Amino acid sequence: MGRVTSTFRQLWPPGNGGELTQDDLAAWYAPPVDPWLRVNFVTSVDGSATVDGVSDSLSGPVDKAVFAVLRDHCDAVLVGAQTFRREQYRPPEVGPRRQARRTANGRTAQPRLVIISGSLEVDLTVPAWVDSDAVPLVITHHGSDPGRRAALAKRAEVECIGEHTVDLRASIEWLHRRGLTQLLCEGGPRLFAELATAGLVDELCLTISPWLNLNEAPRILTGATADLMPPSRLRLTQLLHADDVLLSRYAVAN
Repeated sequence: MGRVTSTFRQLWPPGNGGELTQDDLAAWYAPPVDPWLRVNFVTSVDGSATVDGVSDSLSGPVDKAVFAVLRDHCDAVLVGAQTFRREQYRPPEVGPRRQARRTANGRTAQPRLVIISGSLEVDLTVPAWVDSDAVPLVITHHGSDPGRRAALAKRAEVECIGEHTVDLRASIEWLHRRGLTQLLCEGGPRLFAELATAGLVDELCLTISPWLNLNEAPRILTGATADLMPPSRLRLTQLLHADDVLLSRYAVAN
């Protein structure tokens, strides 16, 4: 393949700093082992995870290019219900060329969309339900509203894991048994906090967007469970830059 639209260059590990092709970019983001759970976020320089309630305002061509590469490497995209609602999620579909790359790497042609929701308060009119033949997977708990479960079951595959809250560790193990071992969590901050608190995150891919957002906004990790999480040491494994954007990868130190 040819070069990507923006000029991506390597900062860490130290190298020649040359321009990266699309194939180079895909290789840079290949998961190191299987299974693997990575979280992907974009943030402003001053730490805002959203602008006006959504992350798309912080994104751009550079972030979206890496966003697509990360989806190409995963078996399933995990998203919390609140982010699913706010971001008006579309199905994680990829075009024919990217499908060929996925199948060549032993993956299905399209990644599976997995929605984590305790309340099941999701809008059945958003694009993820109506614009795709792929059936989303919704993980909830046994204490969730049975009427909402029945309504969702007409549009999605619904699985209850946990008694009164979603058991995330059991959910990840259940996904692994289904062959969905390369997992990409795209938020939001509360789901990231819950996964991190449970010790389930292997890697953080963080895009630092060259903006300051002085308005009140959440960080990439927030929520009640974040208060219970001790500080975690991360190890920088990769740093790229393009168009004033920094693209970092951190492994979670065990």
